[in-house]
Amino acid sequence: MDAPDFAGEVLQDMGRGYREEIVSDEDGTRWERFGPTIDGYRAAARETAHIRAQLQLRGLIPPRPRGQAVTFGFLPPRYEPPTDSGVEPPF
Repeated sequence: MDAPDFAGEVLQDMGRGYREEIVSDEDGTRWERFGPTIDGYRAAARETAHIRAQLQLRGLIPPRPRGQAVTFGFLPPRYEPPTDSGVEPPF
């Protein structure tokens, strides 16, 4: 945990990071890929803040500079607007 921030590790440990799972439904059995949701990012950020606070109370890590953001070691997915495919938006 000597990384600048370990929120990405917490996200994975919580089972909310990028992963593959076997799915069995009416379409058959197959592997599907899943990515983190915004709720997963929020839960990992809360848990990371709690872990960091406990480590700071014990004097194991220095305090985080005020206003420093939590980083996950990778960029959260960005919203990509759909390309022009001839489909009009519903609004």
